[in-house]
Amino acid sequence: MTDRDVLSGIPLFAEVLDEASLTALAAGATRVEYDRGAVLIEEHAPGDSMFVIVRGAVAVSVRDGGKDRRVATLHDGDVVGEMSLLTGARRAATVTAMRPTVAIEIPRSALAPILAAAPDLADHFAAIIEGRKKELDALYGERHWLTSGSPASEVADRVRRFFSRAG
Repeated sequence: MTDRDVLSGIPLFAEVLDEASLTALAAGATRVEYDRGAVLIEEHAPGDSMFVIVRGAVAVSVRDGGKDRRVATLHDGDVVGEMSLLTGARRAATVTAMRPTVAIEIPRSALAPILAAAPDLADHFAAIIEGRKKELDALYGERHWLTSGSPASEVADRVRRFFSRAG
């Protein structure tokens, strides 16, 4: 399966991008492989990319009271790192490969021209981000995954500001 095929099956992209944008996004992405124990994302680090898990499994953990607490396990087709990529927020969790894992890494540079060509996509991405934040809060407790209580319009403005800066 090609990276474009994988991305077209991910709601974050399939619900907002047309065929040409999906193709362009896939062209700017990189397929990466991680061994068991490799860290894809480190909590509190800056984030300028996101990952789509193609094959494998990753643990998502947060530092809580001096200990790591797993808050999620992600598998094939799951997305991680989108909030940081889209808004410039620091990483909210550490993501570690639980077994050999293949992922598609999507850098800011691949998404920027797509958002520049269709700025209204920020509204669609913001709505999806807000939904994801609510899901995370319901499952794992409120942790300020992005900004607590931010309406989708504020998130959309944040996406636009972040992508309008030189990257």
